[in-house]
Amino acid sequence: MSSHSRPTNVSRFKSYLPVSQLLTNRGIPIVHYNKPGRCGLVDISMKEINQLTQLASVPLPPTSRLDMVWHLKWFFRSDESPCPNWSGYTQARCTGEHKATGAVNMLPMLNLKPTDASCIYSTLLFVVQQAKHLQVPATVITFDQLLWIKAVDIAAATELDIVIRLGGFHIIKSYLGAIG
Repeated sequence: MSSHSRPTNVSRFKSYLPVSQLLTNRGIPIVHYNKPGRCGLVDISMKEINQLTQLASVPLPPTSRLDMVWHLKWFFRSDESPCPNWSGYTQARCTGEHKATGAVNMLPMLNLKPTDASCIYSTLLFVVQQAKHLQVPATVITFDQLLWIKAVDIAAATELDIVIRLGGFHIIKSYLGAIG
């Protein structure tokens, strides 16, 4: 650091914008959930994986096979032909416009506690609505372990047509806990 350079002070805001004002006409509409807890889990039954794969006849998008091809490239790479990272690979293989790496989009927010049943229910309804709007054949959302059981209960109790996945890290953690 030279003797001529001087750190610049960052000016601070004198007042803050309340969250309620920030979210006006930008948030997800809150739909109150008023069913008793654990009312939907009673109706859930376990089935063999073969039965589930027969029920889900949703065609996979063409890009779903790219992951396997990208992994195979690691076996055939060389100094002359290195394997690109995943984002570079998909941009090179997929047609159409792609956003820059540093693109940030502000998504709608809910000003509720994440563990609140109304927050989870409103989020599930929003995701189902977005999937229909985008013509996605199967609505899928991933939750962490703490919210997953609540989301499954709410979706079962309200008969929402949605697949609620447990996050990958939590699946591995649950598996390790099961085997000791």
